[in-house]
Formats: sequence, structure tokens, C-alpha cells
Amino acid sequence: MLSGANSTYGGGTTVGAGTLLVDGSITGAVHVVGGIFGGTGAVNGAVTNQSVLTAAGTNSIGALTVNNLTMTENSTCVWNYNDTTSDVVQVNGTLALPAVATVAVSRVTSGKLPERGILFTGFSSLVTSAGTLSGWVITGAAPNTFAQVEGNQVVLVTRPVGTLISLF
Repeated sequence: MLSGANSTYGGGTTVGAGTLLVDGSITGAVHVVGGIFGGTGAVNGAVTNQSVLTAAGTNSIGALTVNNLTMTENSTCVWNYNDTTSDVVQVNGTLALPAVATVAVSRVTSGKLPERGILFTGFSSLVTSAGTLSGWVITGAAPNTFAQVEGNQVVLVTRPVGTLISLF
């Protein structure tokens, strides 16, 4: 864990296994090729996720801030929530999303899955390889939960069972 008010780390970082959580800041690029990367800190370089990305960490809730984020094909984003709040990744630049990815939803304490939860927010530019997120798999949530882009946010939406959908 990179932690503390004066914990700024510079240079490129590769996460190849294990878990790296930052609650300080990293000024260089981060490449996640294995293991888990996340935290409640800031990455002022580009982050490329080929493995698992989580805000705050496992079994906790928080916000991770990154400059640019690329989620590659078959990567995973862990999204934790409780009754009052949820994880979020603040992207201050470009967000690049794959056609196929997994969102692993996890309730940290008590709480009902919200009908709408924000995964990524704030990006100024969005690049998607498929145009939609229909190839994204949502685990740990109701089967009628899906990811979609709304303005400068990527959100999880859960439709109540029995919701009618108009095709025209």
C-alpha cells in the first residue's frame, strides 16, 4: 500500500500480481497486467487495466482518481456499495472502454442494490471499441442489471423486475 500525506511515488508502475492500493499519489503511468490495483488516492499518469481495478479496495468503498484510464478486453472493475454510497472512479481525461469486460458488484455491508450507480465519472473524452457496453458482464447483481454510458458517466442500471420495455 502506498499511503500517507507525503506518499507521492513517481515513475512507471507495473502490477503483475498481488494488490497495490494507493491512498497517496502516483505521478507516472500504471499498467495492471495481473493482480488488483485501486485505492482512494490519485494517479496523475495513465492507467491501463488488463486485470482488476477497484476504487478503495476489496470490502471497502471509496473514490479513485486517475488522469486517463484504459480498460482492456476482458478486464474487471470491482464496484462496492452499501445503503448510502458506492465506489466511483473519477477520470479527468480520456476513458477507453472495451467491448467485453466484467463488473463485479459487491455489497460491503447491508444495503439494497441501487437502481442506478456510477462506475466512472468526469471523463472529457470517451473511446469505446463497440459503441455500446452490451458485451459487459455484471456479476453479483440482479440479472436485469447492465452498464451504459450517460453523458460523462458510465453507470450500472438495474431495471425492476416486470419493467416493460417499448421496442417502438
